[in-house]
Amino acid sequence: MSHQHLIYQVDLFIDAEVAASFDAWLARHVDEMLAISGFISAEILADTEGPNDGVVKRTVQYRVSSREALDHYLAHDAERMRSEGQRMFGGYFKATRKIFAAGGQKTADPDLQLLRVCKNCSAPLTGQYCHQCGQRDRARLITVWELFRDLIGDLFELDSRIWRSVRPLLFRPGKLTREYLAGRQVHYTPPLRMYLVVSILFFVIANFSSDNFKVSIDGTNLPTEATAEQRGDPDQCDDININLGWEPLERPETVQLIKERCRRIVAAGSRAFLQRMGDNLPTMIFLFLPLIALVQKILYVGSRRYYVEHLLFFVHFHSFFFLALTIAVLLGRLASVSPVPGWTTTLAIVGISFYIPVYLFKAMRSVYGQGFVVTLIKYLLLFVAYIFCLALTMTVGLLYTVLTS
Repeated sequence: MSHQHLIYQVDLFIDAEVAASFDAWLARHVDEMLAISGFISAEILADTEGPNDGVVKRTVQYRVSSREALDHYLAHDAERMRSEGQRMFGGYFKATRKIFAAGGQKTADPDLQLLRVCKNCSAPLTGQYCHQCGQRDRARLITVWELFRDLIGDLFELDSRIWRSVRPLLFRPGKLTREYLAGRQVHYTPPLRMYLVVSILFFVIANFSSDNFKVSIDGTNLPTEATAEQRGDPDQCDDININLGWEPLERPETVQLIKERCRRIVAAGSRAFLQRMGDNLPTMIFLFLPLIALVQKILYVGSRRYYVEHLLFFVHFHSFFFLALTIAVLLGRLASVSPVPGWTTTLAIVGISFYIPVYLFKAMRSVYGQGFVVTLIKYLLLFVAYIFCLALTMTVGLLYTVLTS
């Protein structure tokens, strides 16, 4: 039995979002496995039922010449062969492994029955720790301290992709966009997810650092509603005239609706209106991205790049933008609560303000690969379009806030 051919089966469960990249890597990985002594052939099987809860399954069946060859692989090559998959797709897949006799039945070889497997992922064990998931092989009961340590570890464990993304996002303009377009995606946080997280973080920190969230100043409670002095005269809304040359906004019923909303806003006070405007600001900026990406598509009309590539560029840039603003806000708060000289934080904030436009220029050169002069011309045109699109977006947001107030 010791020289009977074996089937070494690896079942892989992959997140559907990286399935295409994983399949391409798996084909190369299997070729490398077949170069190892004792591995005769391999067959890759795909689950035809499609994704199940966002997970697809692949099965690889390796035919191995003998138990001795399999033992040699597990002892000397397994960790090396598995490390690349973990490095590229760690967190996006898991694997389980089984050993069969060549006839298709599970082997009755007593030596193979002694082969230890991980209690967590069923991977064959060749040492004290599992090569696949890292769990220690042990039969004893865990202690209360180990339970507590596992709890603390889970609470403070961060996805390493975050740290792989933040550094190039801040200091390597355009790198994340180039990496994503080149197909090297699983190393970094997905672009939209990163944008949403960073933008939400900015608005939360900005709001909590504003005076609107202080309950008192020098012991005096802030008013929760506008005072009579803060309110305007609702009758002034009757003087509103709309002459924008756009018929839907000039209809009598539309003008009347705007006047009614104006009276309500004036009666409530400008502070309440600005609060509603601030609440709509994240949505307005998110809608601004497709608009400015369209401008970029026009500027690089001959580049043969898809619209979504330009959209990706601005998703990454605005992620950086919000992260830089977050740092600036935190520095401003630090100056007010610490003994650090105010001029140091002011200098840092000024530096960030200058760095943002420089970052955009360098990102354009990095991603689109054009010369300094050509990029500068497009940069200036983009700057003008940026102001126009931002003004248009804010106008639409202002109108939406008025109509929904």
